[in-house]
Amino acid sequence: MNTVYDGVAVLLFAVIVALYFYNQNHKEQQIVLYVGAGAACGLANYIGNSGYGLGALIITIGIAFFIYQYLWPRE
Repeated sequence: MNTVYDGVAVLLFAVIVALYFYNQNHKEQQIVLYVGAGAACGLANYIGNSGYGLGALIITIGIAFFIYQYLWPRE
């Protein structure tokens, strides 16, 4: 990993994968939500590495909000 964007994207992706496996036995889930969040991590990383730090930050904050709102277990 060369940039901070790489580290943040990998960290968020690891959280998404961990939540997928955690929620696998606890509730009915839609895999499209996890795939979309993972793709957004890749997009934020690409945008950040292209020199658009503000855009990457906005997308990263959106991913974190999405994870908390839709993927995080509520029980």
